[in-house]
Amino acid sequence: MTDIRFYLPFYILLFSIVVACSSDDEKATHPRESSERELASVGEYSISETHYKNMFERFQQRVGRMQQVNHQVLTSILDDEVDLYTAVTLAKDQGWADDTESRYRKDVIRRQVLMEEYERRYVYPQVRVTDDFLEVLFARLNTYLRASHIYAPDRYTADSLYQAVMNGADFEQVAAESFNDPELAEAGGDVGYFTVDDMDVGFEYAAYDMEVGEISEPVRTSRGYSIIKLTDRVTHPLLTEQEFANKKPRLQSMANEQLGELKRREDMYRKIDEMNPDRQVLRDVWDEVKDEIQGGIQAERVETNPFQAIPRDLGEKKMVDGDLHQLSVDEFTDEAFFADAQALERLDNFNQFEKFAEGIAFRTYALNKILNSDRMHQEYVDAAIDRTFHVYLNRRLNDIIGDTIEVDEGEVRQEFERNRRDFYYPVELNLAELAIDDPEKAEKVYDKITGGEVDFVTALHEYGFDEEAKVYDGELGYIPINKFGGISPALQNAEPGDVLGPFEMQEDVIFIFKTLGRRDAEPMSFEEASDQIEQTLKQEKVQRERNRILRSARSEHGAEVHYSKLREIRLTQ
Repeated sequence: MTDIRFYLPFYILLFSIVVACSSDDEKATHPRESSERELASVGEYSISETHYKNMFERFQQRVGRMQQVNHQVLTSILDDEVDLYTAVTLAKDQGWADDTESRYRKDVIRRQVLMEEYERRYVYPQVRVTDDFLEVLFARLNTYLRASHIYAPDRYTADSLYQAVMNGADFEQVAAESFNDPELAEAGGDVGYFTVDDMDVGFEYAAYDMEVGEISEPVRTSRGYSIIKLTDRVTHPLLTEQEFANKKPRLQSMANEQLGELKRREDMYRKIDEMNPDRQVLRDVWDEVKDEIQGGIQAERVETNPFQAIPRDLGEKKMVDGDLHQLSVDEFTDEAFFADAQALERLDNFNQFEKFAEGIAFRTYALNKILNSDRMHQEYVDAAIDRTFHVYLNRRLNDIIGDTIEVDEGEVRQEFERNRRDFYYPVELNLAELAIDDPEKAEKVYDKITGGEVDFVTALHEYGFDEEAKVYDGELGYIPINKFGGISPALQNAEPGDVLGPFEMQEDVIFIFKTLGRRDAEPMSFEEASDQIEQTLKQEKVQRERNRILRSARSEHGAEVHYSKLREIRLTQ
């Protein structure tokens, strides 16, 4: 266990597929049933103008609306969609769209989409974002907290550790003993400074309501429980009403996301409490399956269920038996089959299994609720399932091709000798960073630093808003410049003492860097470069073979692509 930053809610971890689609997409692949303009077709699939506009919108969300869009970009978006449906057609032709693995993955996808539909119909409507809450969030964004925490995987352990601290046990010592992560253990559970959206939302909301020095009761997070000790609070002067107005759209989006997550958890926890699963039945099931689960779970379990050996008399017992929901052990084991391997790997004791079983019980409740509801948008659900399954088939084609591709050592060595100068460890820079949340202020601070009015460290402590950076005078340590994304070229020739920036690397955050040290690029030996070369050569071979297969399939199925019609579409840019 490390810390509790950026974790998803527990029951979402039961799934391994992320759904990203809209109902319009799949409907738009059958425009022959409508009067819409058709841009392309392959096999039974067609791509309409509406479908293409949806894909273009996603492209802009992914790369940013400042990305230059030309006819070549528009063409590549259309080609990618045609390739996707060509891969789907190929999968159906060859039978692996309906083999054991694909059926299993589609069942997983179906559950994820239905869970999202449940949330959309029963959870999100409860979210209410008021101007008062936006002002609270605005204030939190201008406040940095520092905290330590004690981690516990379950409520029983959390309560025991909390009582120990309340009875006088040293907080830092208890925290150190609660972590497997050496760094957190050594730091006594200190997570450093953080602000909004840096931590698990449950942890964050509890911490902002605490006073410095206060120790919380166990707080439920997505990965277990935390006992929080608030050690510092730094509040910067609030910005103007105009700044609040400027940031309001971002605050609204952030509030919807955070409150939606809190509502999801609240709904799940409340339903589980109402179900009150039978702990004795849970323990009997655990006794039957623990040896197999603790013996190791394979990542791909499309043909085996680790719970399948449960005796019939136990399988008929009720794990949950109440007015809200009923669930037999057999029904539980059927649904647990669709939990991912990582969720099962964490089951190293009964308390963890109980938490897992509660998640499965909630999922079966939610699935039954939405499937038997007149609120479900069946067309939307079916379209979302199809779209996500098609994306899976498209990716699986690469895996199938990859299994047939080999790269021998001679090819790797030849590539190394032919392009030796390409195989270097990149330049590494030790930078100090200064983060400022106002572009105009950042320009002024940059001018002050480069003009000699103020040194970098003083400017950091006076104008920077990242409190954790101030602890280390902003020093990041040596980092390869290719880790800095789009600003890497601007760093390529940096020398110690250079001040670089300002760079807007994320929304509303502008960075100024000072170069503290530089390590020049160094050539790799063949042994050091061989894995990278082999991987690159294999990817190239896979892509060439994929292109060949898709060209053949396009021809076989009479694919048509009308690039000229792209010029007739009005796109919002």
